[in-house]
Amino acid sequence: MANLKIERVDNSNSIELEKVVLNVLAETNLKLYAIIDKTFDAEGETDVFIHFYHFLDQLVKQGDIVMLHSGRGTNGITGPDLIRRLPRVYHYYWGSKSCVWNDKGDTAKLIRFKVIQSIAVPPVNPPQKLTLRFK
Repeated sequence: MANLKIERVDNSNSIELEKVVLNVLAETNLKLYAIIDKTFDAEGETDVFIHFYHFLDQLVKQGDIVMLHSGRGTNGITGPDLIRRLPRVYHYYWGSKSCVWNDKGDTAKLIRFKVIQSIAVPPVNPPQKLTLRFK
């Protein structure tokens, strides 16, 4: 079962209004996820990722909302507002100077990272001192 779900993409052709809205279905850490923009050409979907956003290390809970704004801003949290029954909303900013979701056929994809293998990298050995002897 997925812990996040894309609710909608607001494609307004306005960088200030454009965003991806995700629902948190179960507690998870956002650092496991990324949003990518797949593009299309005349033959269909390409393997080109024009835009890639990897979420920061943040624990979110069921019922929370995550908004990935295309433009610039300061990441932050609003809510919850228990009186008006509004959930906690996590705001993230891609920092793009232009719209991300501006082409017919754009596809927003939510991906989850899974470690397949992990191996420790050994420390760098200091370079050997090379001694040259001339006769």
